[in-house]
Amino acid sequence: MTNSRQSALSKHWSGSIALMRRGSRIVFIVFFLACVLFSAAVAQQASGLETTTPRGLDMAPAESTTIAAAPLVEAPSVSSYAGDYPGEPGFVPLTGGERANLYFKGYLGAPSTYVLALFEGGGSQIAGTPDGWPRTFNGYERRAATSLALNVTETAVRSAGDAAMRLDPRYFPCRCGGVLHRSWYALKMTALAYDNNGHVHLDLPRFAADYGGSMFVTTWYPASYSPLTQGIKLGHVQVGFDLGFNLYREFSPEMKRVLHVFHRP
Repeated sequence: MTNSRQSALSKHWSGSIALMRRGSRIVFIVFFLACVLFSAAVAQQASGLETTTPRGLDMAPAESTTIAAAPLVEAPSVSSYAGDYPGEPGFVPLTGGERANLYFKGYLGAPSTYVLALFEGGGSQIAGTPDGWPRTFNGYERRAATSLALNVTETAVRSAGDAAMRLDPRYFPCRCGGVLHRSWYALKMTALAYDNNGHVHLDLPRFAADYGGSMFVTTWYPASYSPLTQGIKLGHVQVGFDLGFNLYREFSPEMKRVLHVFHRP
């Protein structure tokens, strides 16, 4: 009797997982398309897409002012940032057109977006993750396509969330000194974000993007993977990548100076 009950519960749970996989896939696809359509609508309503760096991201005069191709929607910032920060009198928030420009031209139109997916697919191929996918070219295609789908979904969700909550997606370096203080600031800004008035909020769009996107892609992983288990774990990894990217942007001026010294003729 006990075995039959356990078997029935097991079948019920397996059916629930399969239903959740199909349902979550449909929900996230619809949500992703809604994010893209939302961004497109913003772009159409704007007076026009600007091809220069959005206001508030002016670098040193000697540097180019065009948008650089970079992963994620945040335009790269450095500690020598000379513009006004959110909440300061001279700060000018991003317009809807500039937000759409960052997503469509700064991300979807950037070759680095697709090169990154190819490299990440290669890393997953070497590591053999997820289990159950062969280490063949077909398996590599799956892994690279999954990496691209994850990155595009995360960026779309976060772009739409930032626009809805009026959060600024850019990284504003710490106006402080010392490695520990700056590292702590980069860690905090993995979970926080400025709004247009300079107030700091919990960065809900980032977490929705990291965990939602991760749960989404695990719906087509092998059957042994669950969006609520491996999907959440993959979300943890994505948050860790965000922290590493913040540290890079915080200390990139020093890194560039060191590299310049080593490459000096």
